[in-house]
Formats: sequence, structure tokens, C-alpha cells
Amino acid sequence: MSTALLNLVNTNHVHSPVDDYYSFYFLTQWACTFHDLSPEEKPMSPQYLTDLRMRLAGHVSDRDAATSSIIDVKTLTATRYGAFLPQAQEFLRDWKNSFTWINEWGDLAESQVFNNAASFRDIADRGLLSFLHVVVKSKLFK
Repeated sequence: MSTALLNLVNTNHVHSPVDDYYSFYFLTQWACTFHDLSPEEKPMSPQYLTDLRMRLAGHVSDRDAATSSIIDVKTLTATRYGAFLPQAQEFLRDWKNSFTWINEWGDLAESQVFNNAASFRDIADRGLLSFLHVVVKSKLFK
């Protein structure tokens, strides 16, 4: 669990599967960015990739900027970002862009419905379906 979530334990933050989906996404983004296709690639990581890795390991604002670099840049290139991350970019972008369903959780959390186990489960199911839709669409897994 992230420090940010641990710090929310004594607040009125409504813990939900949304927290897990964000964590799942950001962990996958981190793994794709730090993944090297071969041992030979590691000492030769391009400077753009090295800088991106430093931002992902940095302060929250640095991590947000790194996420934007991954999903907002039209096409990451292997010469700048190594061989693996450019292959995962479309998947990461589609997955991050699929988080529109999370707004529905915010609407539920502001009402009394969030105390209903069925609503909680519905949000978990929507997140899973959203993720699976991106996986099926992705060229990364074909």
C-alpha cells in the first residue's frame, strides 16, 4: 500500500477498489519503464529513459510528469526510451485513458450508496471489465 493511502486511514477517505486499480496501473507503468529486454541494454539505457526512471522514482509531481510523458507523447522511440517501453506505450495509454469509470465511484462516494456492498462490488467489476477490455484490444498481448 502506498504511503498516501496509509496516511488516509484516519480520514474520511472512502477506501475502495479504485485505490487498487490506481496502484495496479502505476506499478505496471513503473515495471514497464524499468524493464530491460536484455542484460546488455541496462548499462546503455538512453538518457531519456534514465531521466524518466528518475522522475518515476521521485516526488509525486515528478511521477505525474513522468506519467504524462509516457501517455501524452505521440510515440516513444526505442532510441530514446529503450526497446521495451515503446512497445508498452499504447497499452499504458489506453489503460490510463480507460479510467473514466472512476468518476462514477466519486459520485457514489459522495452519496450514501458507498456503504452498500453491492455498489462497492459494482465498482470493482467495472474496473476489472475496463482493464480486460484494454488487454483484449492491446497489441502487446497478441
